[in-house]
Amino acid sequence: MIPVVLSVFLLALVWAVVFFLKLPLGIAIVVTLAVAAAWAAVLGWRRWRDRKAAREIEKSLHSQADAQAQSARPDQQAEIEAMQAEGVPAGGIYDSKIRDWHVYNYWEHILDKKAVARDGLPWSAVPAAELPRYSRDMCPRALDLLSRAIMLDVSWNYSPQECAAIALGINKVLRTILK
Repeated sequence: MIPVVLSVFLLALVWAVVFFLKLPLGIAIVVTLAVAAAWAAVLGWRRWRDRKAAREIEKSLHSQADAQAQSARPDQQAEIEAMQAEGVPAGGIYDSKIRDWHVYNYWEHILDKKAVARDGLPWSAVPAAELPRYSRDMCPRALDLLSRAIMLDVSWNYSPQECAAIALGINKVLRTILK
């Protein structure tokens, strides 16, 4: 925000000096074009940097999906490989051997009732006898369902054609499995 304000102030100052000192308008025009070109370069660089970061994130997500696909339960491996063969970015979603912060049994801060605040909140707000009891195996059904689920890696920048191709691949594999 500050660079934008400074740029506007600089341009206003240049134009004011040109008008009050009756200098050629070309000076103000050249300075304005230079500032505009500088901003175009900055914005172009930021866009390039953001796209590069997005590609790196997607690459990381694909490698995580591949790692989870390789560690999927043996009974899931055939379905995952069939979807991948159809171009579907599929993988296993939960493996007890891979630390995944999306799954509650790795939430040590909750399971161990750790507080981030000095006053111990939220755990200090409730009498100890009334605090919930958490454990890593408190939801065995959820962990079982997660271990059998297949994850589809979805990107925000898939084109409609890519989405249609993925849907087609999923349906093709499902028709084969459900026969």
